[in-house]
Amino acid sequence: MDAVGAERTGVRPSPGGTFRGAEETGVLWLYTAPPTELSRPGLTHVHLEATAPEETPVALCRLRPGTLVMNPPLSLGPKRTSRAEADHRLGLGADLISFGRAFIADPDLVERLRTGLPIAPVDESAPFQGGDRGHLIYPAYQYTA
Repeated sequence: MDAVGAERTGVRPSPGGTFRGAEETGVLWLYTAPPTELSRPGLTHVHLEATAPEETPVALCRLRPGTLVMNPPLSLGPKRTSRAEADHRLGLGADLISFGRAFIADPDLVERLRTGLPIAPVDESAPFQGGDRGHLIYPAYQYTA
């Protein structure tokens, strides 16, 4: 943070996340009990992955007064991001919701959320592989008569 300043820095922890078989335990204590960089004055935001147990964002909201950004649960596999999931995270205390993959698969995501249209699945073999494939293959919602 010293290089760019706290006012231009956010933190994105993934409490409760798993990676290659490693899994955190004691998530709530790990992210809320010790004095951490998460409560440093001037930090612009904390961005939590949806891997966090629901009590973690509530505790973080109490710990620091800054902006809390959350992901709805990842849209991998059969369960996809939804407006209801986003609203639920807002109800837990999030100030903003990020939609990453859903924005890749839905160029009209804001309209879909606003009107209750379904959110398209992401072709997980396509994004982030280089080139246009995976970023330009998704159409806007197609209404049928």
